[in-house]
Amino acid sequence: MRTVREGTDNAQSIGAVPVNETLAKARAAAAEMLVHLVGERHPLWRVVITDSESPTGIAPVCTAHDEFDLHDEIPIEGHGLARDEQGVYDCCPDPQMETGSPLTAAYLVELLNADLPVESGDAA
Repeated sequence: MRTVREGTDNAQSIGAVPVNETLAKARAAAAEMLVHLVGERHPLWRVVITDSESPTGIAPVCTAHDEFDLHDEIPIEGHGLARDEQGVYDCCPDPQMETGSPLTAAYLVELLNADLPVESGDAA
């Protein structure tokens, strides 16, 4: 692990910031893999219900539309029918991974979504 020093191009206003080079390399490798699997470097991730019938899996958000969208509509109490966003269907992109734990799934989704690029004009 190296440290970014104040006064360098990478310095942040809080002073010296540790940089985990192994994590940065892993993020870059995952982004390249996702280009081939999903078609984009930084897809938005979601918690999914897998064969365990619990919200213990993770997968990229399904962006299928119209006739390609195979998601069921499920009843939402007080709101009628809505697209099943936690299910995994044939139209959903890979990878879909089981974590075995709802807490781990939620944590991984937060970590993966933290890598999303900040859109221009948004506050950092």
